[in-house]
Amino acid sequence: MRLPIFKCLLVSFVLVLSASAEDDKCVSAQKKVRQAVALADGSDAEIELYKAAIAECENVPEAHYDLALALIKQGKYVEASSSLEQALALDKKDEFVLALAETRFRLDDLDGALRLYRELNEKNPQSVKPLQGMANVFAKQGDLEKSLDALNEALTISASDAVSLNNKALILERLGRKEAALEAFSDALRSDPSNYEATLNLAKINQELGRFEAAASSYNKATVLKPDSAEAYKALGVVYEKLQDFERAELAFRKALKIDDSDAAVYSNLAVMMIKNRKEPFAEELLSGVLEKFPNNARILSVLGWAELSLGRYPEAEKHIQESLKLEPSNKAAHNNLAIIYERTNRKEEAAAEFKKAE
Repeated sequence: MRLPIFKCLLVSFVLVLSASAEDDKCVSAQKKVRQAVALADGSDAEIELYKAAIAECENVPEAHYDLALALIKQGKYVEASSSLEQALALDKKDEFVLALAETRFRLDDLDGALRLYRELNEKNPQSVKPLQGMANVFAKQGDLEKSLDALNEALTISASDAVSLNNKALILERLGRKEAALEAFSDALRSDPSNYEATLNLAKINQELGRFEAAASSYNKATVLKPDSAEAYKALGVVYEKLQDFERAELAFRKALKIDDSDAAVYSNLAVMMIKNRKEPFAEELLSGVLEKFPNNARILSVLGWAELSLGRYPEAEKHIQESLKLEPSNKAAHNNLAIIYERTNRKEEAAAEFKKAE
């Protein structure tokens, strides 16, 4: 009679040991998760820590979720979606559902994303994030009015939510309601003065409406909020040119180039400002130095020719302007400058023909 009892005790002891070993594995896995979370940089090292944790103990939903977030940072949305589904199989947390919806949106599974956003909205009608997600889906589907309705609903829940206000302004802009968009961007900035996107978008609309002083003010604020934004400096240079403030325009284009030297338009814009600021030799030096980098850029060739024309270097100017016109035959400024070269080199008939093309 004692033998069966002993066997039962032995089995129970083995099960306890097995459970204890499993618990130890999960404790070790959670330690790895904490190490990965401390990195939080979307690096391969962070991802490998999550994967190691899951290999030790696959029943930690946060490990699958945090792995998905790291994968999203690397743009690996398919893998992220799989990890989020595993997290949801273990725990139906709203944040997991929201992340899966956003991943489906990134993968252009708009129906799948919309279904998940609606589930969350029905579960928690006072949460703005599902409504914002629904608005994004509607906008991507081209239904801007529905998108606007979803954002307005989100704003009834949180009237000062900067994301809802900024997205509403973007939709209003796409609908052609620029004044209403301006008001929404302004509301977003009252809610969050550090919102770079809203600041930049406010500047863009003011620029489109010809309100260059207001645009310059917002672009300057954008450069303060994001000092490494080449986009803001480029746009600021264009606006200052519109305001005939060529010195500030030149400075803005210089700063844009320090951040990003890959944009041919910034080189040509900077050279134009140099010419207008009577710095033709510097303009010529700048563009001559990037001809190899942008050998077939019509505007660089044209502006280089203009700088050479201003310096009285007619053969070089003619050569570069003619090269630019082969690439862009409708460039009236280039035709005008070529006409001036012909006029100054006593080719009256050719000059007259070029002046006509410049009209």
